[in-house]
Amino acid sequence: MTKNEYIRKVDNAKTAVLFIHGILGTPYHFRDLLPLVPESFSVHNLVLDGHGKDIEAFAQTSMKKWEAQAEKCFCDLTENHKNVILVGHSMGTLLSIDLAIKHPNRVSQLYLLNVPLTPRTTYNAAMHSYRVIFDKVREDKAHEVAARDAYGIEVDRRLWLYPKWLPRFIELFVKADDTRKKLSLITPPAVAFQSRHDELVSNQSEKILRKHPNINVIALEHSTHYFYTEDDKDIFKGEFLKICEKFI
Repeated sequence: MTKNEYIRKVDNAKTAVLFIHGILGTPYHFRDLLPLVPESFSVHNLVLDGHGKDIEAFAQTSMKKWEAQAEKCFCDLTENHKNVILVGHSMGTLLSIDLAIKHPNRVSQLYLLNVPLTPRTTYNAAMHSYRVIFDKVREDKAHEVAARDAYGIEVDRRLWLYPKWLPRFIELFVKADDTRKKLSLITPPAVAFQSRHDELVSNQSEKILRKHPNINVIALEHSTHYFYTEDDKDIFKGEFLKICEKFI
């Protein structure tokens, strides 16, 4: 599986799965889940606008474009499928929640990985970014490799260009705040997996999610924002299979 957009249209399929990655992310993040999707399901593993390109392309995109793109992909799937499962990681979970609130009768299931209701940054996150940009990722350090694999923008060492990204991250924090306020409006069934060692999302996000009676929150005890241990993978893969079985 590559970092390219992937679309599989299955004639007469009842169910479709829409995967939405996070900010600076890539469809490759869902490589453990994609093979588990039944062959009878349609799939759209999208690339958000400005991703998969250079640093300038990302600077010129916006949250509004991502919202519109996700909604168009979702609405296209609902035209020909009875059930649509939304799978999001990080910012992709915020876009998925948005769709579930706007279209409560058309979203069949929310599957959320590392919901950033309270985003943050840490020393480890900064060091991972440094190592990715300057090609210093140590192959024997799984966390660094995972951060590199999750990065969906062309590497560019011209550090003076990165401040152009500031508006995108301001939009992300605004979106997180807005999602926290609207969380109680979610009605479709939802499962959320929160990594206990997430370097980009504080544990407060998990506490907020657990207050919602319609969201099944599962802690990934040994994982980070991009890296998942094999035991934790077994947990979220098992839950994904259970969800798929409901819609076969």
